Amino acid sequence: MCPCAPTECAAGPYADVDLARHLPADAFKEYLASRQELVEQRRAAENDRELKEVPYLSCPLPPSLPLLSSVTTCSLA
Repeated sequence: MCPCAPTECAAGPYADVDLARHLPADAFKEYLASRQELVEQRRAAENDRELKEVPYLSCPLPPSLPLLSSVTTCSLA
């Protein structure tokens, strides 16, 4: 996309097929890797935002559940 979009320019992004035709293979691979990294960064930011919106447990735990601090040993038997 144009760095001036959308306020000064209405041009859309180049199609990947056009970039692949005109760029050297190494440059196109770097472009794809950068795009993938941006997608992952956006997903991570979205996940962080969603986790901050999740309400914490507001009701007390039932008395029948033991507290973790009272457990001193672990048994797999």
